[in-house]
Amino acid sequence: MKYDTIIIGGSEAAFASGLILAGAGQKVAVISHGQTFLHCSAASLGLLGYDKDGNPVHNPVDAMAALPDSHPYSKIGVGRVCELAQDVKDLFVRSGIPMHGSYERNHYRMSPIGVFKPAWLSMDTSPVAASPDDVKTWGKVLILGIEGFLDFFAKFIASGLGAIGVNTEIRNISLPELSALRSGSTEKMRATNIARVIVSEKNIEDVALRINIAVESSHADTVVMPAVFGLSDPLFGVRLQSKLKCRLMFVPTMPVSVPGLCAKGRFESRFRQIGGTLFYGDTVSGGEFVDGSLKSVRTLNMAETALYADNFILATGNFINHGLVASPSGVSEPLFGLDIMPFAESGFTGSDFFGRQPYMKCGVATDSDFRVALNGNMINNFYAAGSILGGCDTLKEESGAGVEYISAIAVAKKILEKEGGLK
Repeated sequence: MKYDTIIIGGSEAAFASGLILAGAGQKVAVISHGQTFLHCSAASLGLLGYDKDGNPVHNPVDAMAALPDSHPYSKIGVGRVCELAQDVKDLFVRSGIPMHGSYERNHYRMSPIGVFKPAWLSMDTSPVAASPDDVKTWGKVLILGIEGFLDFFAKFIASGLGAIGVNTEIRNISLPELSALRSGSTEKMRATNIARVIVSEKNIEDVALRINIAVESSHADTVVMPAVFGLSDPLFGVRLQSKLKCRLMFVPTMPVSVPGLCAKGRFESRFRQIGGTLFYGDTVSGGEFVDGSLKSVRTLNMAETALYADNFILATGNFINHGLVASPSGVSEPLFGLDIMPFAESGFTGSDFFGRQPYMKCGVATDSDFRVALNGNMINNFYAAGSILGGCDTLKEESGAGVEYISAIAVAKKILEKEGGLK
């Protein structure tokens, strides 16, 4: 089988580059073993949230000027990053997921445990504010759980809000539609299972009724609930909000994330609609390199069939996704044995377990166009995108989503430029 571009991995970077390439008329395939970091994704994206000293970043563009040359943003160029940031926002909108925010200034989003972190883009019903201090404008906050749902840490959220002077109250509501789930084991009362039950317009009316009753008796101005609605409909929360007497915000739960799965489903659907091919539940087992180029790959499920392409993108993620493997002897890329960027810092790990760990900046070695290297030689048609890139500590920087999407679109556009653009 022959493609214009084959993308290895199912990360945010894989779908971002796949949507750009397939949308330009390329024949594109994505090979993914299945579960990706989108299953854990919150309803917000970070571009650059913290500087090297751990201080919050207010203007990501200004802060990028201080990043090292090895950082993916530095390789792309700050001006180009700003252009691609708008492309990311457009990518979500075209997939039916409204996002608000700007690369020029971070806002703050509330985490599942009530901690406020800098963010770049957020879904419409996310609990966000211009600054932590502006959360006080929410007024009295009713933290509303769902009876039988355990993956919502209301006391942590109340503690986080209380620390900045917000008056809160905790309550639960009971939804009769979930009685079958509640009668089973607690494993059934998970966010995704609830989202599969509460889907209809009547469900929205029932939930709105119970929220309004709780709001009237508590005199709340804002309701914070777990993000357990809208698995296939990113506008579910917007429609629910229209029926309420107060502001409604959804806090993403601990994984699995309903907003993350909603985004994943939207990306997959649109990718297929524009002609993309998905090989799910499969893993690349190796590739054929000829004269400085990657000619084909084979997978575990299609061992006898080689998949050929003009270009390849590696978007398997970092240590969390097993795109990189760390051992006492160092860091490696497990699929092809690609070169890892030189380890310049002293020490492999830091002495503070919760501090920055030097090895987290490891990644595959690439040139300025994100072409990868094997045994010291650049591979002409093989690119890397996303968190498998080195030079950045995406967890500590709160830059994971930005690096994923922006590097992916940069690589996709580089391929289109090389291949002559639209087909």
